[in-house]
Amino acid sequence: MDNPFVIGIIDNSGDTGIDMMRKLITALRRRSMSSPSFVLESDVRMAHASQKLADGGETIKEKFWEYIETLVLKFLLVHKVDLFCISCNTLHIYQDRIFDLLNKYQISRIKFVSFVDVVTEHIKTNKFTRVGLLGSLVTTDLETESLSPFRCLNKLQNVQIILSQRDEFQEIITEVKKNGYSTYISNKFRKLLDNVDAPISYLACTEFSLLGRFPRTVDITDLVADKIVSFLSR
Repeated sequence: MDNPFVIGIIDNSGDTGIDMMRKLITALRRRSMSSPSFVLESDVRMAHASQKLADGGETIKEKFWEYIETLVLKFLLVHKVDLFCISCNTLHIYQDRIFDLLNKYQISRIKFVSFVDVVTEHIKTNKFTRVGLLGSLVTTDLETESLSPFRCLNKLQNVQIILSQRDEFQEIITEVKKNGYSTYISNKFRKLLDNVDAPISYLACTEFSLLGRFPRTVDITDLVADKIVSFLSR
């Protein structure tokens, strides 16, 4: 049976958006559901988002919003997607603006599935009290005035967020962006994971998703894929 839904994916590199689409197809097949149509919008001007936002301040932040707003409006008004996501953790600093945009156009049928929201829900559902957050230097900076979209995790009661080896994980991200996947980088990543003092860690960088599967980790893109499929099955 044909699947009438349209799913939109915004990314800033190409590879991570394709990986997100593959995970959605896998999640659909697990439920014996046919694949919907996909629209992938990739804007390389937002590549290396963490570094550009850290270096460029408010000017770059507002410029990035212009790019994202344009893509979201294309989803709403041109492609008429049913659901969409952004396959970049850092760019979720704009999620409140995206929700405001959906409210502005009063398009309640379209769902934006947030990486931050699925992590928060997963922690609460599983009643975790100690979790690792692994990502870029920007994403794992949970100070009040930081650019991390995951600052809200500090508000979770009785949950300790472990931020481990931040510089080393940033080096992994830089290597993957520059050279792509390699067994060497994957093994280097695995060794860093062994030193994370948390029973479970969230992979808060989509480049990590390209390195494979690892014990004691939760790939946020898997959570997003499952959430989207749950919406489609209703």
